[in-house]
Amino acid sequence: MRNIVVFIRILLAAVAMISAPRLSAQYRPRYHYYRPPPNYNSPRPRAPNQANRPPVTVEPEEKTQKFRDLPVNTEFYFLADRSRKLFPRIKISDTTAKSVPTPGNTDITATTIPGELIVLVKRDGQNTKSNSPPAKANPPNGKKTRKEP
Repeated sequence: MRNIVVFIRILLAAVAMISAPRLSAQYRPRYHYYRPPPNYNSPRPRAPNQANRPPVTVEPEEKTQKFRDLPVNTEFYFLADRSRKLFPRIKISDTTAKSVPTPGNTDITATTIPGELIVLVKRDGQNTKSNSPPAKANPPNGKKTRKEP
């Protein structure tokens, strides 16, 4: 019995000596956490593909106006629809606007809108639903053409 206890103690001591360097390797001294990395203030070089890149065009901010200041037959959005632009409307008189049929909303309704309401004017060339290109029409002879791979 005594031999087994001695053997277990020797075995535990050997395991501790083998695993001690591995456990201590995870410890870093405290100064490593507070020391700035090398080249802390040096400017970074530009990437090689950045030099020939054309300048980025920034889209202008959306123009907001009061509803009464919009000209008739102008397409606009409410401020709540700013991010998605799913519900466009067209001004048809000084106090009313009609909805534009979209795939999500096919009903056309006319609503009364107060003149003081601030709305977003649709920019020229802005799509209402998606950025996908329009579908190609069939040729005049009526036959569909196959796409070549």
